[in-house]
Amino acid sequence: MQRWDTTIYSTFTLKQQGNAVSGTWNVDGKPMPLSGSYDGRAFHFTVTSPKGDLDLSGYVENSTDMVGIVDNGKGDIPNGNPLAFTAEHRGRKPPPLPLHPGARPPG
Repeated sequence: MQRWDTTIYSTFTLKQQGNAVSGTWNVDGKPMPLSGSYDGRAFHFTVTSPKGDLDLSGYVENSTDMVGIVDNGKGDIPNGNPLAFTAEHRGRKPPPLPLHPGARPPG
């Protein structure tokens, strides 16, 4: 999400069955459930947040990028409401190898 003074990075974990979408939106390490729809171009998700529901809507570009807005319907999201966001599909990364005292990273 782009605020006037900062960018907030978050992740989606999504599952699609037909036009129905479910999953989580992880912001600041806090997963929030979401549900909604995707028709092959446009999406609309409702996120259940501790501060109330959020609407995320927009479109998918090139099968990998999302462009949209976040709106809580109250007009009180700090630094802007609605708030613009972009998302990019990234493949899963393996977890980093644990380092033990005195150990050196491989390579």
